Amino acid sequence: MYTLLEKNAMLFGEDIGFHCDAFQLTYNEAWSNVKRLANELKKYGVKRGTKVALISEDAINFTQFFMAISKCKAACMPMYLKMGLDKFHSLLEFYQVNFIMTDHRLEDTGENIKYCERLLEGKTNYYLYENSGYSLDDTITDIELMLFSSGTTSIPKVIMLSKENMISNIEAIKKYLKITRMDRVLIVKNMNHVSSIVGEYLVALSSGSTIYFTTKLIRTKTIFDIVEHNKISILFAIPFILDNILKYKFINHYDLSSLRIVNFYGGKMQHEKIIKLCEKLPNVNFIYSYGLTEASPRVTYITKNELLTKVGSCGRAVDGVEVCIRDENGRLVSGGVIGEITVKGPNVMQGYYKNLELTKKTIRENELFTKDLGFLDDDGYLYVVGRKDNMFIIAGKNVQPEEIEEILNEDSNVVNSLVRKESEDSEKICAYVTLNHQEDHCLERLSLLCRNHLEFYKIPNVIYIVRNLEKTVSGKVIRNQVIAEEDILWHS
Repeated sequence: MYTLLEKNAMLFGEDIGFHCDAFQLTYNEAWSNVKRLANELKKYGVKRGTKVALISEDAINFTQFFMAISKCKAACMPMYLKMGLDKFHSLLEFYQVNFIMTDHRLEDTGENIKYCERLLEGKTNYYLYENSGYSLDDTITDIELMLFSSGTTSIPKVIMLSKENMISNIEAIKKYLKITRMDRVLIVKNMNHVSSIVGEYLVALSSGSTIYFTTKLIRTKTIFDIVEHNKISILFAIPFILDNILKYKFINHYDLSSLRIVNFYGGKMQHEKIIKLCEKLPNVNFIYSYGLTEASPRVTYITKNELLTKVGSCGRAVDGVEVCIRDENGRLVSGGVIGEITVKGPNVMQGYYKNLELTKKTIRENELFTKDLGFLDDDGYLYVVGRKDNMFIIAGKNVQPEEIEEILNEDSNVVNSLVRKESEDSEKICAYVTLNHQEDHCLERLSLLCRNHLEFYKIPNVIYIVRNLEKTVSGKVIRNQVIAEEDILWHS
């Protein structure tokens, strides 16, 4: 993937390609840094067949580290230090990670790293840690990116993406965004995700667009300040960010006329909120994208006009990708029948690292079985209704918790909700809800909302108002979290 930066350096060398607050970097400067870093890495043995964990919270450092690893033909594995030391060490050992590249000195965090420290030449805060006990792996010579899944197991899956996977998705995203060299792109989400790396950074880089990052706390005011001051034309967001924009009282104080696209993903938004967003920012094309890491990541997209008319849809397949629905026996279904969403195309991952059995279950005859449930309408628009893994049975009937959560979230005072069975052998449904503010009659209103919009067996038996619901870094509520009694404020 480093050739995308090399090309920009050749074509637009002295242009500013990257901004991070007051810091600026030309394409030539960035490319020069990457070449220097890559030469240092090669000196210590980073090459094709090696795995390099990339740890950095600094977006500029992250992107340059990623490009340097790519130039060495090694496989890049973005990681968080915040995952917990035990988990961090177990992942390094289980996946036999050859190197760690970081802008943190790992000893400073009290970690007992079994890696030899190398300080990269000319930089006082760039570190490479080497474990010479781990050998090369000739099964990953075509892999550029290895991403940890957000699963519940102690050893998460690692998704392997090739250059061809990423390039196909980059071209498809560029096509529906109609992104050009004249665009100014703001990236605010953490860079560790495939959506940030491929769907945002590499898409913008491939188009020659100017890329903006920030180290500031991601608040609505911060985003609007950057958009106004830098004439941002494309903003990538998640529903959490858009929810905060809706609540922001001072939106009219900003000149946001440069903003032409907000591309959001990571979870559906209620139709009423989309309508309000379009009213607040009438000149912006809101584009929703559905995808998953295993698909590099984008699968479908839907633009503003269709968002308003195809209520609840996540659109049609991106260019070069085919979406199908299959029943429990693997047979194709149509006509609005709900089944498992499958994906075919050059964006489908190479597999799960060190897990051939799961790879064979997930990719069958080059078709990715997503474990997402949904249906296609007569026009080929996809509707996602939930996850196969989340579904449970009440009174002999299938219940998709996402459907109930969507109803609860329609209430203007609800921030987040989580629905699940009381216990594995129970017939009771529990709903946990966080509120914008406390009020006396919210439980009665939420119960009435469920009774008016759900079949009787889907209505929660009890609704808990809780202080907080733990979420992933991308803003999704964690489904298997433990909710302590002291965090329950009151219940129905």
